[in-house]
Amino acid sequence: MQKNLFEYSYSIKNLLKFFRKMLVLSFYILFFSQQLAPALDKVQIGKININRKNVFDSSSKDWFFAAKLANSLHIITQEYFITDELLFSEGDTVDTDKLYETVRNLRKTGLFSEVKIVLDSADDDKYDINVQTQDVWSTNPEILFGKGGNSYNFGGRIAELNLAGTATALSLEALFRSENNIGMQGRGILLLRRAFRSEYTLYADLRANKYRTDGELLFYKPFRSIETEYSYGLDLVNNFGRDFIYSITKDSLNTFRERSLTTWFSKSWLKKDRIFITGLFQLNNDLRLQHESIRAFDNSGIVLLAFSSVAQNYTSVSKLNSYHTEDLPTGGWGSAVLGKVFPYGDYNALNSCYYLGGQAEASYFDDQLYLFGGVEGGSAFRSSLSYDTYASVTGLGFYRLDGSMLIASRFKSQSAWNWRGERQLILDNDYGLRGYRLNRLAGDSRLLNNLEFRYFPDWKFWILNFSGVAFYDLGTVWKQSEKFTNSRFHHSLGLGLRIYDDKQNGTAAVFRIDVAYNVDEKRIAEIILTSSQMFNVFGIHDFKLPQIFGNIFDHE
Repeated sequence: MQKNLFEYSYSIKNLLKFFRKMLVLSFYILFFSQQLAPALDKVQIGKININRKNVFDSSSKDWFFAAKLANSLHIITQEYFITDELLFSEGDTVDTDKLYETVRNLRKTGLFSEVKIVLDSADDDKYDINVQTQDVWSTNPEILFGKGGNSYNFGGRIAELNLAGTATALSLEALFRSENNIGMQGRGILLLRRAFRSEYTLYADLRANKYRTDGELLFYKPFRSIETEYSYGLDLVNNFGRDFIYSITKDSLNTFRERSLTTWFSKSWLKKDRIFITGLFQLNNDLRLQHESIRAFDNSGIVLLAFSSVAQNYTSVSKLNSYHTEDLPTGGWGSAVLGKVFPYGDYNALNSCYYLGGQAEASYFDDQLYLFGGVEGGSAFRSSLSYDTYASVTGLGFYRLDGSMLIASRFKSQSAWNWRGERQLILDNDYGLRGYRLNRLAGDSRLLNNLEFRYFPDWKFWILNFSGVAFYDLGTVWKQSEKFTNSRFHHSLGLGLRIYDDKQNGTAAVFRIDVAYNVDEKRIAEIILTSSQMFNVFGIHDFKLPQIFGNIFDHE
């Protein structure tokens, strides 16, 4: 026994000596490495090399016999666009935060399947930087077909996301919709991310069918990077036609015209967190022929002042929404909004009021568990009277079971009290309750929860990846005159298949097939065919303009 104890003590001493030697060795390695190699934040940037790869690359597994022909039909992104997005220049000191932010900004454009920045040591105090990008396929002639909610649509679209390699997006669409017997619908979208190589963005959107026409023109200077100091812009909206008001007994069509002008100016400071002060001015000029269809804040001028801050950290992830690499942000966003509302056009005494609102968001991620929570709300008030009160709670989360499986959930609650005028929130296949008819469930407030088990098995056929989903949806809507406890909950569950095109980005890169079981009707309702995931499993903490919270209306 003593011998064993002695041997045990001896082994402990040897182990302690070993750890002491390793500690001393680690210190010397750290010391001499710091002496021999200069700190990265003191190194100067030498040459900046832009390496642009086409959609198909000969060194990749997806190279095939017609790849050269396919590449010849695609104009690769112009080098100047990538250069304009760089947050560093030759001769600058290397700043790793700016390198990472440049990668994120280039990914965010949706023009690339891969973005990398590689440092190459030129000498002891200088590094060359190699920026590597690979384009996605940007010219998408599409045959459109969708089915869900006991309705269908079919048609065609030609979408060019990167016109002549200039990052200009242009989309033209013709679609036949069976919903409400809408019939043919046309839509055109133009997006200039950097209009004439400036800091300004131009967005134009026009959509028309036999019931309504919606038009928007937006010109603004965005916060392009963490160090951008100012953002400002102008947004013009002109919508007119007839709106569907949905009811259990009888739907109605109400004639309307909506015009609005919104302009804003925001100043940013970069401290420990990023801080914003934003002023916004809006004029609404509205005409609704049916008196019962008048909405809160129609024909009003709105002045808002917001004090906001955001904190962001990023983690590169994949196999959450798709197989593509995404940047998952964690941190938070908060904003306090003060405002004044005054009547404009048709006089309404209650449109002379003050407004108080706010937003708060926070998130957490530890490689396995992700949680996101957000609240927003506001109320108009005049003397001791408060009205047009709204509150919303949003929750997102997922738990990774392993590298290919996760359980994801989304929760959304939207409630209104003493809200003047018409409100309409819809709960159906388009708004998150799979297997239910379009537009049959509508109210002033809404609660929705989606739960999905997502499986990414790394199955691949050429440029296509596949994943499977099992889901459960729950939701309810109710009127202001009803108690929430008396509202009826609706449920659906089912299985789904996702097909991903790794040469595209955005909603067009995902084709979704779901088989939904309607619990109310106790039957398999239908096979749903559409694009995009039902929901993104993580939230985005980013700058948001101040607004009147809850002033939304779901239409067809």
